[in-house]
Amino acid sequence: MCITRSHSRRAPAIDLGFADKIAVVLVTHGDRAGPVRNKALLSHTNAIYQRAQFCCVACGVLKGEPLIEEALQKAVQAGPALILVYPLFMSSGYFVETVLARRIAKGDLPVPVRVLPPIGLSARLPELLWKRSLEVACLAEFSPENTRLLLTGHGSKIGQRSAQATAQVARQLVTFNVFNKVQTAFLEEPPLLHNQLAADRGPTVIAGLFASDGLHAYDDVPAAIEETGANAVYTGAIGTHPEIVDLVLAELSDEGVRLS
Repeated sequence: MCITRSHSRRAPAIDLGFADKIAVVLVTHGDRAGPVRNKALLSHTNAIYQRAQFCCVACGVLKGEPLIEEALQKAVQAGPALILVYPLFMSSGYFVETVLARRIAKGDLPVPVRVLPPIGLSARLPELLWKRSLEVACLAEFSPENTRLLLTGHGSKIGQRSAQATAQVARQLVTFNVFNKVQTAFLEEPPLLHNQLAADRGPTVIAGLFASDGLHAYDDVPAAIEETGANAVYTGAIGTHPEIVDLVLAELSDEGVRLS
């Protein structure tokens, strides 16, 4: 998907300096499940276009459609001086540092490309997770001071980047000093979500450190709650939250300041 700027009236824009010479490409892994695949990615792309004067806002995925190669080519066609690629991944690692980098390089694009750190490493993300978790706790009528916040990430069987990024976010969540305790859980490495839920029957808010409502976020987490009978509620994937758009624009603005 790519949206290029027309001359029709749009919503008030955020001033990012020379944004009209920059194309932005959002990239994620690609949903394998969920009600509408890549729905959040498409929605965020449109919202960013509405609020900033980039010459093109495109999105692509590593698996599925629209492919990252298509998004990059559409960005090039808009005639930018620079393409900023923002990975909607919750950590660095194989997909960001190897797969994405390889596919960008293979395109041999005639425009410089700068890949920003993934959204999961943003210093702004913990506050959004905290706000969403507190909101869900209140909706469930859980008293935060008596509630566990269980930050749940994907995890990996072959590397530590996901676990490290999740642990870093958890440390930041502790500093808000609202929930009774903050723990971590994963879907593909210990401590497994299923085990963490079974070990503590107290009220729990599961904060989903996921980019989208794909297979894990949409199916696996609710299934673990049901199977364990846990007294738990789920925030959903944080990457689908509407305020992710504000976060992305702030990160892009920071990059614009560094480039100016």
